[in-house]
Amino acid sequence: MFFSRSLEIRRFRTNLRRLYLASMVLFASPEPVLFSIGAGLVAAGVLVHFWSAGYLTRGKSLVVSGPYSAVRNPFYSAAIIIDLGFGLASRNWIALGVFLPLISAVYLRRILGEERALEASFGDEYRAYKAFCRTRLLPWFPNLFRTAPGVPVPFSFSMVIKNREIARAASHVAVAAVVGIPMIYADPWEWVSLPVRGIVLGALAIVLAAMSVRQRTPEGSGGGEAGLTDSGKR
Repeated sequence: MFFSRSLEIRRFRTNLRRLYLASMVLFASPEPVLFSIGAGLVAAGVLVHFWSAGYLTRGKSLVVSGPYSAVRNPFYSAAIIIDLGFGLASRNWIALGVFLPLISAVYLRRILGEERALEASFGDEYRAYKAFCRTRLLPWFPNLFRTAPGVPVPFSFSMVIKNREIARAASHVAVAAVVGIPMIYADPWEWVSLPVRGIVLGALAIVLAAMSVRQRTPEGSGGGEAGLTDSGKR
């Protein structure tokens, strides 16, 4: 039941981010200072995502090493940093103000569900980890220099590849590059009026909604993300 709902939440979050990134591209008006700050945040988020993926073994043990010793959900922390960076880089304040709170709320709902599942699965082991690492999204850096309870797991570049992190990082770099084009060349969307861009974004929203309905896992079918969560059975 949890993993079926988790999968639906993940799809909803993914589609929200697709709309958000599309709005960044369609309505970007970057300027050098904010673009540099935003691009720096995107790069930092990508690195944290990359670092976290190297520890995400997707097995049956609780991962407490690397970034997981400083924050319980480093993937989500990195994603928020990346999304904030895109908003600053593009100077699309409306999309930033609308989408980022929605995406963050979806992350929080997913995190709370995962925590309940983890506590049910790992019991005292997870409660000891929560007592050690108290933050869900804001890292407590001193923990990086302490030994977390549980079995340590070394960083593995093969896990980075297995978790498809290179492709994900490349997609973020590509979006940042497209957002920055108007600073170097003419706005590639200059010939498209703002209402037409809005219609394109609305059409994309309809397509993504239709895809979500078609892909929805029937309740009780057993489809889900066991072992695929940020802070799940890792």
